[in-house]
Amino acid sequence: MRKRFIIWMLLSVLLSIPARAQFRVEGPDKPDLEQAFLDGLLQFTPSERWHVPDSLVRVGRNLYLCDQGYFETQSVRNRSYFKRELVYRPVCEAGLAAESVTTLLTGYTGQTRFTVHLVQHLYSYATAEVNIPLAQLVQYCLSEGCVPYVGVEKVESHLLTGVLFMVQPKMGYCHTFKFTINPVLLDVGEGVLEAEAFTHTPIHNLRR
Repeated sequence: MRKRFIIWMLLSVLLSIPARAQFRVEGPDKPDLEQAFLDGLLQFTPSERWHVPDSLVRVGRNLYLCDQGYFETQSVRNRSYFKRELVYRPVCEAGLAAESVTTLLTGYTGQTRFTVHLVQHLYSYATAEVNIPLAQLVQYCLSEGCVPYVGVEKVESHLLTGVLFMVQPKMGYCHTFKFTINPVLLDVGEGVLEAEAFTHTPIHNLRR
C-alpha cells in the first residue's frame, strides 16, 4: 500500500504542472510537441534485436538482475530480469509478473508480440488513440534519449497496474504512461497492454 501511495504521489506532482508553464516562451507549444510525439511514434520502426546487459547480478535460482537506478523514489526503478537457458533471455512469465513487465518496459521486448492500446491525453483535453506494437512505443522513447523507470502498483491474478516514466534528463522532461495488463498474457508472450500517455512533462522542478 505504501509503495502504491508513493508512486501515486510522484505521478500527481508531475501531472499537476500547468501545461503553459511547462516550456520556455520561445520554445515549441505543448500541442506541437504532443503532435510531434505522435507523428514520430507512428513513423518509427522497431527492431527485434537486443543485447544482454553487461552487469547482471544473480538474485535467485536462475534469475539475474540488471539494476540501473531509480527515479525520485526507490519504488520507481530501471530494472530488467533474465534467465539463462544456454543464453540469457528476458523474463516473461506470469509467475514473475512484476519482474516481467518491468523488463518489457525497459526495452527487452525480445520476440514477444505485445501490442499497446495507447490513449494520449492532449493539452486541449482531447485524446488521441492508437494501437501499435509495444516494442514500437518503448523503442521510440529510447530513441529520443529517454531512460525508462517503472513503478508497479498492484499485482493480482488477472490485473497488474503501474506507471512507466520515460525520462529525458538532458531536455528535462518525461513521458508518463499509466498502464494495465493481464499477467496471464505474459505466459504466451502476446496480448494487449492498456496505457494512458501524458507527454513532455517537465522534471526540472522536482527536488533532487
